[in-house]
Amino acid sequence: MKKFFDPIEIARLLAQSVTSELSVRQKKRLAALLARYRLNNREDLERIFRQDFDPVTGDSEIRERVWATLEERMHCTATPSRGLLRRSAAIAAAAAVLLAGGIFLIHPSEPDDSVVGIEPIIPRQTVLEYPSENRMVLSEASDLSELLQPEEIPETELEQAVFTVRVPMGSTHTLQLEDGTTVLLYPGSQLRFPAVFDSGHRRVSLQGEGYFRVSPDAHRPFRVEAGGTEIQVLGTRFNVRAYEQETTVQTALVSGVVEVNRTRLQPDQMAVYHREKQTMQIQSIEAALYEERANGMFVFENRTLEEIMDELGRWFDFEYTYTDETMKDKRFRFKLSRQEDFARLTGMMQLTGEVSFRMNGSLVEIHPGR
Repeated sequence: MKKFFDPIEIARLLAQSVTSELSVRQKKRLAALLARYRLNNREDLERIFRQDFDPVTGDSEIRERVWATLEERMHCTATPSRGLLRRSAAIAAAAAVLLAGGIFLIHPSEPDDSVVGIEPIIPRQTVLEYPSENRMVLSEASDLSELLQPEEIPETELEQAVFTVRVPMGSTHTLQLEDGTTVLLYPGSQLRFPAVFDSGHRRVSLQGEGYFRVSPDAHRPFRVEAGGTEIQVLGTRFNVRAYEQETTVQTALVSGVVEVNRTRLQPDQMAVYHREKQTMQIQSIEAALYEERANGMFVFENRTLEEIMDELGRWFDFEYTYTDETMKDKRFRFKLSRQEDFARLTGMMQLTGEVSFRMNGSLVEIHPGR
């Protein structure tokens, strides 16, 4: 019975995509429906839309106006270079046309042979650095509770002894701290922490990016120091991004309550601290995206090309240049597994027609779309 109403749901979502912004769930649903019925060309979409739009609104004039807008977007989007628009990519492109200024897709595009050859960074090993500056290689199976008690540190001094975990480019590492809190560290990050938290508080210091799942403890607030901010929580999930070379520190709250420099956040809010001006802004976000990243996805939601290339640079071994500096501010939306190769990631952006990528020796050249 449910399948009978699927075409009407497709029509409804197509119409809503023109008149307002779709939620993440609606975007996923629409992409799944397009794939299920193999609606991979203009004729298929037009048939569904014209046939089932009137039952949704009862207004043929609105139908024509909305379809005209969709046609315009399809014309601009569905003309990627180098024959990328094959069957699976066409399905993706059908969803892509619905999003002004970017794409949000769950189906991978065909790889673009113009950037084939870009390989993931071969990561060095994650290391645990002792207060004595001795180092030990960590694996995901390493038990910190056994490693944080070196013989040279008396038990009475463990609370003052600071340890550091350093994660190399191209890799992630998950730590479990003494209180049960877990921290997923992203490439190029480091976390400083004691072997044992004292009776009054739990304090760590982050450089880079980490996703925290803090164990509740009403008597010992958990504090993260990161790039000029102090984040205080009792028990919650949140993401902190504080790379030294970036001008902002971003704290995104997934669940619970945190305070960033004494400013309280609610779930689906992000505090953006501007280092130079020492000011902070609160933004609304879809915090669930940070959980998806923690589960192994590349997730870019309305991010600039400069931000995306900077992120990919922590995972892949490449250098890049712009042939037009204004390209840096182009914004995109897409989501793919971190297991995908570089060609598929850039192919997703090329499907918009806004950008193209070309290899020049070992350098990736970023061109305006054609």
